[in-house]
Formats: sequence, structure tokens, C-alpha cells
Amino acid sequence: MARQRRYEFPGALHLVTIRGPGPTPVFYDSSLFVRFPENPRAHAPYAIDFEDQLWAMCEQYDARVHAYIIEPNAALVIVQSGAAPLSWLMHDVLVRHARHRGTRLFPRRYRAQLVQPAKLPYVVRHVERRPTAGTRRRPGNHPFSSSLIYCGRRPRPACFSVDTLHMALAALGHGGRTAYFEFMASPDSPSIAAQLAQSIIGDEAFSQAVRTHHGPVPRTLPPEEILQTVSASILYTAPQIAYTSTHRGALARALVAWYAMRTGVARISAVAEWFGVTGSDLRTLIRRHRQREPHYFTLSSAELFPSLVPAPPERLPPIVTTAHVR
Repeated sequence: MARQRRYEFPGALHLVTIRGPGPTPVFYDSSLFVRFPENPRAHAPYAIDFEDQLWAMCEQYDARVHAYIIEPNAALVIVQSGAAPLSWLMHDVLVRHARHRGTRLFPRRYRAQLVQPAKLPYVVRHVERRPTAGTRRRPGNHPFSSSLIYCGRRPRPACFSVDTLHMALAALGHGGRTAYFEFMASPDSPSIAAQLAQSIIGDEAFSQAVRTHHGPVPRTLPPEEILQTVSASILYTAPQIAYTSTHRGALARALVAWYAMRTGVARISAVAEWFGVTGSDLRTLIRRHRQREPHYFTLSSAELFPSLVPAPPERLPPIVTTAHVR
């Protein structure tokens, strides 16, 4: 059976579903809700690590999360990709999580459904209201989902967006402090329920436009432009600095790798080949310099590279199809 095609473009919304290889729980045992009802999160280190890897990789690839839920043997995430492909982000999340645990997980490919921006509230509701084995907690009180973030009971990570959902709810006539709870409690219409099962979650016009749209491949940046922009705009120096063994040269290499990944130009292994080092060396440099000089890593890709600013998703920028693989 041929693998399903995935539609990707900068700024696209995806509902990603990750499932474990079998019936054995991979994130936590559902019995912890009974054994530790007061604080189940303190007894689910694998679920917490998955969250940490998700936040770290979304920040690395300039992506945004709009909702998520972690079940004993599955995780659902609504993620909006940046310029880098969704496959890069998900590969790094799963590989780093498996490496932390010291075992290979998730051998099956994940599912990614393209989401029409206008349908985001319904997809968030679909995620937040999923029945999780072993718990009867209502929406807004699930310890391994984004409901606690929306309710203000947990800190909001920098890469997590709440304003997009609130604006979408207001457009649907749900305003005020109770808008989130009111919408989460309302049922899905038959048409929405049918759309949630499709590979493209949206109305017929949106789905047809996605499937038939053709255009040139979105512009990417050559490595030389990344190096030139980072050197001139951030460090105010010549590109050759990145090839030196000085502290400034190490910072330049870290910045080139960071912004190459965020703009979708190259993964860290490819950047490492540019400088004749290893990917782990570059990750160490990024981690070290972000701790010492974080202001260098906070510039937006749009600010540095205006030509890469994506068009609004509803206008359907040129779409690149890729194999639906992990």
C-alpha cells in the first residue's frame, strides 16, 4: 500500500498523532491516576521528557504548538511549522526522546493531518476532549495536556500560542473568560466530525485548493547567504570569522547552525559538514552560547531574512508534497 502524501508549506498547521509500537504504555501507566491522584505528573518522567523535547525542538525550528495531549501510548500535537519542514522537527523530537530513554521507540510512522486555520478551534477541542484511559478528568483538568496552560494553571512555554485560539473563538462568537470552557463543552456537528477523520481537516474548498494547487518551490537560502547575513547583521564582521578557532568564530558557527535550522536551509548535520565539525559539536556550541549570550539567538527569521516570510495560510502559498514518513 502506497504511503499517504503529506502537504507542507511554511506556516502550515498540522495535527500530528504519534502512537507507540504496541499495547504497552510508552509515556506513562494509566494506573498512576489512581495511585497518585494529587500529582500524577511527578510520577511520569517519560511524558515530561517528551514535553521538554517538544518545546526545545519547536524553539529550534521556530514552530508553534497550539494544543497537545499525551496519553499512555500516544500523543497528539497541533503544531504550526515555521520555514523548516515538519518532518525535521518530528524526527528530532522522537529521536531525542528515544535517546534519552536509551531505547528505540515509535517504529511506526506518525500521522500528520493538514488543518485549515479556520478549523483550529475544532481541532483543539478534538485534542482536549479525548478520553484517556484511567482518568475521568474533565477538559481543563488533564495533567498531560495543554488545557492547564489555557486555564492559566501551568506556565506557558515560549513556543506555545494561546492568542490564535482566543481570536478564533471570538470570531465564532465565544468571548469572555469562559469562552474556552464553553466551546470545549459543546459537541461537534456531523460535518466537523467527518472532517476530523480526513487527511486534510477543512471545508471542501480548502481541501480541493490544497490538492490542486501547484506552484514553484518556495525560495530557500543558499548557505553563503545564511553565513553572510549572520556575520554582517548580528556580529558585524566578515563571514571568514566562522572558520576561525576564536571565541567569536565559535559563536558565529553556532549562530549559522541555529538560523540555518530555523529557516529550513539545512539540518545541523549538513551545517557541520560546512565547517568540518560534528553535529554534536555544533549542538554543544549552541547550548553554551545561548546560555552566555542569549540575545544573539532571539532574532526572528522574518527580521533577518524578509524573503522567507510565508504568506497567510488561507491564501495557500506554494505547496511542497513529501512522503508521509517518520
